[in-house]
Amino acid sequence: MKTLSKHVKYRAEKESIFICNCKELIDLKVDNKYLPFFDRLNKGIEEKDLDNQEKQLLKELSKLKLLSELKFKKLEYKKYEEVWNFLEKYLFLESNMKDRPRSYDFLLDKLKENQDFFIGLFMDNELIGVIQGFPREDYFLMSEIAVSKKFRSRGFGALLVNEFEKRAKQKKFKKIKAGAQNNAVNFYKKLGYIPSILIQINKKDKIKDFEKLIKKYKIMSLKEIDDNIIIEIGYQKLDISFLDELKKEFNAFSTQYIFTKYLK
Repeated sequence: MKTLSKHVKYRAEKESIFICNCKELIDLKVDNKYLPFFDRLNKGIEEKDLDNQEKQLLKELSKLKLLSELKFKKLEYKKYEEVWNFLEKYLFLESNMKDRPRSYDFLLDKLKENQDFFIGLFMDNELIGVIQGFPREDYFLMSEIAVSKKFRSRGFGALLVNEFEKRAKQKKFKKIKAGAQNNAVNFYKKLGYIPSILIQINKKDKIKDFEKLIKKYKIMSLKEIDDNIIIEIGYQKLDISFLDELKKEFNAFSTQYIFTKYLK
């Protein structure tokens, strides 16, 4: 898969597209009719999906060393510390997660069992994105996803999710679930994932309010794990402030949007 190298920028004007290799100080200009091609190239394209004119343009860009190779690779067990540091920097710290939802050792064990679903996206030899997950009951959990900050807004997050979904289909899974931080809810919605809300309540806290919750909302699942009650309610409107309202109303220690996609 080819994409524009990290030092290459482009901008469209009325009749032309201007391309700059900011590192090598190379500039060139092409007809504005190729803007859809450059938008697709920026997100990563396969040469087999191009028409003859686009293939020729891709060849010329390659000669000028304006392109990089995008590849999905399985994450290596021996190098997982590098991946963990990547997640720390571009997911946990940016999302202000005080507690890690899954520990390093837990994920390392899951990597052993699910190597096809611990995926790195590399631009040439640089790790620029990570997605990983594992099976849970009747669905596949997309547990962590992160893209390097300097490569965002290029569609690489969607590229990772599409690859993850493709592999889940190959394993005959019918459903994928992902927990979303507040800043990622629109990302999942755009990719066709259906939102719901996960509420976690300690059993000893306000049993009356717990009964009120069951009467008030559509309960999609309910589990008891140790001293906690974990409830998933149907709620498709994206409203971050509503999470805080639920937390206060039912004395929950955690409320979070969950996203589900049913695979065809």
